[in-house]
Amino acid sequence: MPFVIILVGLLAVISTVKGTYRDLGTEIVTDLKGSAGNVGYIYWVSSIIAIGAVGYYTPLQKFSRLFMFLIIIGMVLSNQGLFAKIQEALKSTGTTPSAAPSGSQAAATNTGAQNAQTVATATNVLATVGKELLIAFV
Repeated sequence: MPFVIILVGLLAVISTVKGTYRDLGTEIVTDLKGSAGNVGYIYWVSSIIAIGAVGYYTPLQKFSRLFMFLIIIGMVLSNQGLFAKIQEALKSTGTTPSAAPSGSQAAATNTGAQNAQTVATATNVLATVGKELLIAFV
């Protein structure tokens, strides 16, 4: 639990320093409530709580555990789940750098731009996955 609190604190500090705390708040609310055509995480959490409550009744404990496993599989494989977000982030590679004039400096600039683009793409993937994991486990 301390790890989650530290992660949330770092996320809050970073978004404040970058000036994107309003965007972060809007994104979190949209993820929790859902948007047009998508159910939010509140739907998933409430279903997990309901099935978990059924599991306290001993004769239905096995049913509860199996159904909980089914819900978790549904969360991962759903259209708005973690798997879909990872695929979406991997598909969005951004724009390719424009062709630079020939020469060693131009080639170095082009390589630097490609490296920066790769780092930006990896950062976007990690941010998307991290946000989804944070919301899923909190």
